[in-house]
Amino acid sequence: MSLVPGFQKKISDEFSIHIAISKQEIEGIVNINVKVHGEDLEKPMMRFYSEHPFRNNILWIYIKHNQSNQIVSTGVLLPESCNIQGLTIPICEMGFVATIEDFRNRGLFQEINEIYEEAMKEKGYLISAIRGIPYYYRRFNYEFCIPFDKPFIISSK
Repeated sequence: MSLVPGFQKKISDEFSIHIAISKQEIEGIVNINVKVHGEDLEKPMMRFYSEHPFRNNILWIYIKHNQSNQIVSTGVLLPESCNIQGLTIPICEMGFVATIEDFRNRGLFQEINEIYEEAMKEKGYLISAIRGIPYYYRRFNYEFCIPFDKPFIISSK
């Protein structure tokens, strides 16, 4: 499966999953995140779109409600790299996760997570960082999160 911008797959008669290719789709993802999180995320998210050093490799994943043509759930694969003793490790972060309240508890984020993890394998990312709701991601087999916004040391011993 080639997980690149423009990818789309039907999940059911009601939903399809996509990787955004247009600025209009990304603006829709931004709008859902602002609506769900109640924060002004527009500027920081659009900075990721236009200024992130690996912006061409960001995967803006979303689920669309087919009948209304509305974006209802999102998750973004943000590529990064980590340098440990001269060895560069390809990593990514799951960011900008949001599902409109009326569409929660339908397994939509499970679909986004499957595409995210498949993209990790396809693109060779070795570590995934997550933030957000404590213990929520355990249902997707995440047990531990290293906060990348604070320094940390991994011992080589």
